[in-house]
Amino acid sequence: MNFTDQQVVEQYANDEQSIIGIVLSDPEKMYDIPELKPEHFYVRPYREIFNKILDLFKEDAESITLSNIAPYAVEVGVSISDLSEWLASAFPSETKKTAGRIIRYSKAREAADLAGKLLSIRNTTNPETIDNAIQEATATLTSISESGMEEDEGDDIADVMVEVNEHVEDMYYNGNKLLGLGTGLKRLDLMTSGLQGGQLIVIGARSSIGKSAFALSLTKAIGLDQKTPIAFYPLEMKKRAVGLRLVSNIANIDGMRLRQGRLEPDEWERYTMALSELSESKIKIKDKSSVSTSIIRAQCRKMKREWGLGAVVIDHLQLLTPDRPNPNRVQEISQMTRELKLLADELDIPVILVSQLSREVEKRENKRPMLSDLRESGSIEQDADVVIFLYRDDYYNPDSDQKNILEVIVAKQREGMVGTVPSLYLRNYNKILDLETKR
Repeated sequence: MNFTDQQVVEQYANDEQSIIGIVLSDPEKMYDIPELKPEHFYVRPYREIFNKILDLFKEDAESITLSNIAPYAVEVGVSISDLSEWLASAFPSETKKTAGRIIRYSKAREAADLAGKLLSIRNTTNPETIDNAIQEATATLTSISESGMEEDEGDDIADVMVEVNEHVEDMYYNGNKLLGLGTGLKRLDLMTSGLQGGQLIVIGARSSIGKSAFALSLTKAIGLDQKTPIAFYPLEMKKRAVGLRLVSNIANIDGMRLRQGRLEPDEWERYTMALSELSESKIKIKDKSSVSTSIIRAQCRKMKREWGLGAVVIDHLQLLTPDRPNPNRVQEISQMTRELKLLADELDIPVILVSQLSREVEKRENKRPMLSDLRESGSIEQDADVVIFLYRDDYYNPDSDQKNILEVIVAKQREGMVGTVPSLYLRNYNKILDLETKR
């Protein structure tokens, strides 16, 4: 059914009058609508009245009375008789539905404004202007879609106990079954029970230690070995470079010779088989260098819906483009990690986020990373469910007896143990293996 502009405005006004009347009749109803904000109101005087109600509510709900609101309402052009009429006709049982409509109407107006802005660039040919407009639109749409009334009122403890029992029985009867996706490293899987839905997993290390190799190793383990759809965002590599590294890993061909096309006769068969296996794997490579968290979230939602996305790897955090640039870099990083944690929760998938550690690590005698190395980089440690650091002694000490050993340090795990898993790092083949595994 289509309505005239006048009918739509009348509906806006009716709902906004109703919610003011409801709250005046029962101030406790404010506790049911924490998402409703003054900016959601269309009629300016009603917006200002609700803003006053909100101020009183912050002090004491009982102070929200007709006598306290009336003088302020008169100042903005609303009579005491109007307030009394709204109060008398209030239906407190409709509180959430009414507030929900007000918020949805506000979203619709925001979306319409956004559409107008996008139409204004239809004759623009400047690529930067177009890209900026699209990125801003994506961020705005994400913000619009995430604001609204929260319907979830929680679960009864009895329902939670049913879920707990199902989990415990499943683990009991299935032995050492992983709770999530395997990493390709048995000892790491034993420690973490796999990479689980809803987790934000941060992989931190200094430059040249093996962050990208580790990220690719996880991608291969999930997308090829386990046939689980995974999206890999290599923000500092092109997709061909990613493909070459994966082929080197699977075919056991030296990466440098592979890039130069210098294959030995006995390597061609392994090379061809690797191409075939990867072509049939469940890996998507998204190699756009300038990408924001809102774009990643939009793409992942689509891949989840159309493809059954099971995991995401982002390499790396510091190369993400902020949706809303902030002169405070710490706040920018915090916003991005929070959004990626929300993505993991929303899609119930593990989000694996590679992070570059600061040079402060280099100033210590013991250069193994620690959680404190993340604490000045926004809320990375706070948002992460699992923090894994990588360290190679032979990188810092040429005479080290730990040649080709990559220490995989589980420094934080909300629901599991911490510790170090020594692994074999074959850099020329982009391989990370269990220490006892032979190439």
